[in-house]
Amino acid sequence: MEQRRRVRRSESTWREIVARQAASGRPVEVFCREEGLSRSVFTRWRSRLAVSESRAVAARGARPRPTPFVEVGELLNEMARTIRLELGAGIVLTISG
Repeated sequence: MEQRRRVRRSESTWREIVARQAASGRPVEVFCREEGLSRSVFTRWRSRLAVSESRAVAARGARPRPTPFVEVGELLNEMARTIRLELGAGIVLTISG
């Protein structure tokens, strides 16, 4: 088995990668496989960046922006009747209808 060479990336590079994954709409597993990234390293950085952002928001005294509401009923009619939400910190919520 071929060993991968370890690549060190800066925090700003990881911010870009995490933003690209979120914008892509692809599941983390698929995104990481296509980008040649370790899923565990990706999720660790995503969590680390989320904590860092929360602390920055708290330090500014600002409130985080709410996540927009998504009408699940409409999505279920168009999708395969299963929604998987990755909430961070290894927590995954799966809704089947």
